[in-house]
Amino acid sequence: MAERKRVYMVAVGGVGMSALAGLFVQAGWEVAGSDGALYPPVSDYLRDLGIRVSTPYDGESVPRGWDLYVVGNAVTRDNPEAVRLREMGVSAESLPSALYSCFLKGKRRVVVAGTHGKTTTASMAAFALRESGRDPSHFVGGIAEDLGGPSRLGSGEFFVVEGDEYDSAYFDKRPKFFHYRPHHLLITSVEFDHADIYRDVGEVESAFRELVRHMPQEGTVVACVDFPLVREVVSGAPCRVVTISRRGDSDAVLVGCETGRGFVKGSFLYGGREWEVSLRVPGVHNLINAFSACLVLETAGVPLEETLPSLSRFRGVARRQMLLGEAGGVIVVDDFAHHPTAVAETIRAVREFYSPRRLVAVFEPRSNTSRRRIFEKEFVRALGEADAAVVAPPYRAERIPEEERFDPSRVAGAIKMGGKEAFSFSAREEIPPFLAEYLREGDLVLFMSNGDFGGIQWETLRLLRDKEGKHHD
Repeated sequence: MAERKRVYMVAVGGVGMSALAGLFVQAGWEVAGSDGALYPPVSDYLRDLGIRVSTPYDGESVPRGWDLYVVGNAVTRDNPEAVRLREMGVSAESLPSALYSCFLKGKRRVVVAGTHGKTTTASMAAFALRESGRDPSHFVGGIAEDLGGPSRLGSGEFFVVEGDEYDSAYFDKRPKFFHYRPHHLLITSVEFDHADIYRDVGEVESAFRELVRHMPQEGTVVACVDFPLVREVVSGAPCRVVTISRRGDSDAVLVGCETGRGFVKGSFLYGGREWEVSLRVPGVHNLINAFSACLVLETAGVPLEETLPSLSRFRGVARRQMLLGEAGGVIVVDDFAHHPTAVAETIRAVREFYSPRRLVAVFEPRSNTSRRRIFEKEFVRALGEADAAVVAPPYRAERIPEEERFDPSRVAGAIKMGGKEAFSFSAREEIPPFLAEYLREGDLVLFMSNGDFGGIQWETLRLLRDKEGKHHD
């Protein structure tokens, strides 16, 4: 019997790293790792996989003589375990490099990239392939209810990957998606983001343009040209390009849609005929995501007839318009939105899905871009889509120079000038007790952050339930 291979993963608690750890376990590897700290649900996920994790980082925790060492992109050069690996003379791999060399090579790679919608769209593609009987592998940055986890090794030829434009590791500053070498590529959107690694939108555009430039001639690209930069990015593609949009001037066009309480339906014109899409997840943008997911599979040889119908059963991805509960007649929804475009789309989608409730949006600037004042005006417009807005302080605000920092009071003030109610807070812990008093029966409160928001969405739900219980006594 062959000796079991062993991999040690530094920063194993990250979303992508824990998903990669899951693939190694499924492949029969012994997996161990470390992180600064671990919290549910990732701590529960890794425990259930039987992975031993040491916290905090400590150079003494690094085992010698293992087959592979993988370092997450949250790890800095001076991390004690990164230092120890260099002292040991070990050539560590980044997440995307390890993912390609250990799992993607030899598979037909379907990569979903873009500023917005990657996780949901990649999950839709993997789900549609599975429901068509093709048993795909997948690797996505979230937990889709229908996929059973963020990663899985299937027996089929397809591997669906969420392709991130963020850098790979402290020793490899290339975008992750460069490593994946897609055969079939879907680009959902291109806008400025990740202000900590990209100086401007031109650099973001260049990264996507380079990804497209390296597509194989026999490959395919599906591009959502509702975003003008996407059309620019794919203009020099060396392979077949299929475009999709809401407005026309594309190969696939959304020609009709209907949204309402608990459903969204749409019709697309493509290939000389109309195709119907019916979803149970909110938003017109998800109609585009769904048809795009099936379209990239169609370019890979999977007929639309075999994929589109299944998406009516797709239940969504955790933290994407996720219903947490209802108390006192108030619905509580949690979402990952953190870019002004995504915030506006999410508010519109949730409003239509739960119409006619008053919608109160609660936003935490947490990403490296949203914590800066770059998009303050855009956030005013986006949050102004809600009936009322609550703006939390930037996460770890002290790490952003004051002159560059997002100002919640300035944003809330500008929203008020537009005629909407808006409130800002200096501490996020102040928000749940405020909401418990402010919210009324028939409201919907939508929390948006690309982190855990300090659990205030759950605390708000608890306070609303306590209040409801007192009213019933």
